[in-house]
Amino acid sequence: MIELTIGNISKTYPNRAQALRGINRVILLGLCFLLASNDRLKHMLLRVVATLYEPDKGQFFFEDSDVVAQLSHLLQFILDTMF
Repeated sequence: MIELTIGNISKTYPNRAQALRGINRVILLGLCFLLASNDRLKHMLLRVVATLYEPDKGQFFFEDSDVVAQLSHLLQFILDTMF
């Protein structure tokens, strides 16, 4: 089964409101549910995991690859390929 590990992810909005603070989870991908009392929290977490937003701190691994560390390399590759 594919594993997604989220380690101490934090993200702050531009107005300094904290969207995510120290989220730690291990998710086995398949059919899963994301339950939280706050829809904004779920929305921001999914955007960070989808790499639409870069977290302020923390890391997450897809299998054994550190997605946050490789994000800048991936974005540079996309820019080099497109332009």
